[in-house]
Amino acid sequence: MSFADIAGSVPTTSLGLSIPVDTGGAPTDAGTYRYDSGTDTLEVNLGDITNNDNDADVEEVIILFDAVVANTSSNGLGDTWSNDFSVSLDGGTPITSNTVGVAVQEPTVSVTKTVNQTLSNPTGTTTFDGGDTVVYDIVVSNSSSTHVTKAFEW
Repeated sequence: MSFADIAGSVPTTSLGLSIPVDTGGAPTDAGTYRYDSGTDTLEVNLGDITNNDNDADVEEVIILFDAVVANTSSNGLGDTWSNDFSVSLDGGTPITSNTVGVAVQEPTVSVTKTVNQTLSNPTGTTTFDGGDTVVYDIVVSNSSSTHVTKAFEW
């Protein structure tokens, strides 16, 4: 998770951050965070932010993060995980965003193997003896149905 500041110094964390074990309480130092596995809540303390841009347009603080869905039986193809965001100022009443759903995507890979009767020796057959040359065609494919994606190894 990375932090960007409008004015002042907000600490940053390195890419590939591991979320810390629950420590209880809210994060108290600027640039710190806490994850509560019981409620699946991530709290981030942005610290004091001063807007020195006095024009009429809207100013924003954008927090970006990538989440990788664990490869477990509870995360199946097409399952939807809901996400919302709340913000509060100085411990005030939180304002919560709309809920957004994200569908789990994963590959649906199949493999087929057949005897190549043209390149095998003898040709034109699927019956062979010891010493014959057998050539196989192996085809790996991924379907193109809903929520199917490319296969990646993380």
